[in-house]
Amino acid sequence: MQAKGTGVASACRTWKSISVTSPLAIAFALACAFSLEAFDSAAWLAERNDNSGKVRMEETFMELKEKGGLPAEDVTLPIERFASGKVRTRLHAARAWIYPDSTFVLAEGVEVERFKENGALEIAFKAEEVLADRKGKSIWVPGEANVRMEGVAAATGRGVYFSFEKEILRVYEATRIVTKALNLKMKDVLK
Repeated sequence: MQAKGTGVASACRTWKSISVTSPLAIAFALACAFSLEAFDSAAWLAERNDNSGKVRMEETFMELKEKGGLPAEDVTLPIERFASGKVRTRLHAARAWIYPDSTFVLAEGVEVERFKENGALEIAFKAEEVLADRKGKSIWVPGEANVRMEGVAAATGRGVYFSFEKEILRVYEATRIVTKALNLKMKDVLK
């Protein structure tokens, strides 16, 4: 028996940021199922099925669209930083409405980039229109978005919510995912 806080049991308590569909998530789920410590699948699923962040962002998006104002042009803003102070996620927009009385930024012609601590690009996505919450570390894309996870996968779709804090990406409509981690041929699937 392993000491408390080590091995698979400890990993089961700390893996919450892994996407539900990743091969790594499936491997961890299986390892946790056979570990000495029970995995709380209900809590894990509840966190992933919580749409309150998306709903909040949708409502705020509509409010700010109605509010209007004059946009700034060719804007680059940090969304989140590492503890070291280096920018972890940044937003570049052709036009952005920055509201001094809130942490929200409404933007058009957007590219968002998220970096690893060493400066390497981790995730990038493009969208015509987004709402970013710098305090809540989340982004809502009401329209089409193209998301690229460097060396892992790419996704497109409409209605995209991303929580940087929870590391959750949700694509609500017209979802298309291409992954390098899973390479199946149809003849193998039909066996």
